[in-house]
Amino acid sequence: MANGPVALGEALRTIRERVGFSVEGVCRQTSLRTAQLLEIEAGMYEPSTGILEALGEIYGIDTEQLPTSGEAIRKPLVYDEERFLLHAGWLTIEFDPRRHDNDDLLRSFAACIRKLRGASDSAPVVLREADRVMLAQLLNLEDEYLEQRFPYWFQAAPEQFVGIRETLLPLAA
Repeated sequence: MANGPVALGEALRTIRERVGFSVEGVCRQTSLRTAQLLEIEAGMYEPSTGILEALGEIYGIDTEQLPTSGEAIRKPLVYDEERFLLHAGWLTIEFDPRRHDNDDLLRSFAACIRKLRGASDSAPVVLREADRVMLAQLLNLEDEYLEQRFPYWFQAAPEQFVGIRETLLPLAA
């Protein structure tokens, strides 16, 4: 492909930025040096399959279908009902709806997303559309305080979650 490393590098940078990772956060989670990641993103050389797989795990994307446009499909959250495990990227959250409540799920989910992005414990978390479906299936949507729980655990402005319960209800079916 023409300009392969450049297009791939631009796509990887765009994806990293869209999922909210800093260069330093990615490097802390991989064996990459800052300069090496920046060179890959600048298209100076094409990364090895191992590096691509590591980046795919961190970013939650399927590298076999990595487009060159920077558009990537984030791997969806997967819930193992038998073992009560919610898989988000390379991290797993234990969540048994019989023993855990909305606060447990939202706190763990927000912490997991921050870790995936290499963000601080107080960094805001953006709720992606792809995550809403799984959360709608796991959350107790009868919780009258649900709209207050999201901004608290996600460190976000309350107005971002006005009507979240009504948004999630149709997704729970």
